[in-house]
Amino acid sequence: RWLPLNESSARRRHELLGCTGQALFEVNDNFGLVAVRDDRGELYQVPCRVEPGAAPLPKGARVRLVGYGGKTRSFTVRAADEAVLAGAKE
Repeated sequence: RWLPLNESSARRRHELLGCTGQALFEVNDNFGLVAVRDDRGELYQVPCRVEPGAAPLPKGARVRLVGYGGKTRSFTVRAADEAVLAGAKE
């Protein structure tokens, strides 16, 4: 086995935008936790929230990461099917 000395496989959080995953806990406007995989198949568990005024998403819901807040260090999520429809309308 060998390890590259001059590169890293670490991802910046904003690189996960657009990924879909599954809610590990209910996601509301205060807190939630989602498991997502990146394009390499690496698993990430990231904190998230729904947009203010949006209905909470239940545990197990399929979600898409649609925004990232650097101050809160959490993602904004929408239901995966809802995020696809919103993208088609824009």
